[in-house]
Amino acid sequence: MAKASNNSLNLALLLTFLLILSTPSMGRRILRSNNVTSQAVPTCTVIYNVDTGDTCDSIIKSFEAEKFSSLNPNLNCDNLFVGEYVCLNGTLST
Repeated sequence: MAKASNNSLNLALLLTFLLILSTPSMGRRILRSNNVTSQAVPTCTVIYNVDTGDTCDSIIKSFEAEKFSSLNPNLNCDNLFVGEYVCLNGTLST
């Protein structure tokens, strides 16, 4: 009995989704992604373990890490913590 209910629910969800996609204005909104921008994906070859007193600027200066910001796109430089790993060198691919 539970299996039949699950199959019915799955079918209902699938039909609802197809109905939404077939509605011209709604389908375009779901399938189109205007706000998505491609970002370079970092591949790290050298990492550093943040130590006491480190700042993003001091790490960049000490290791001459030119692409530091690009290689660490989600890094919060205002909130570095001891033991956090940061990327010092690597490549960026799209």
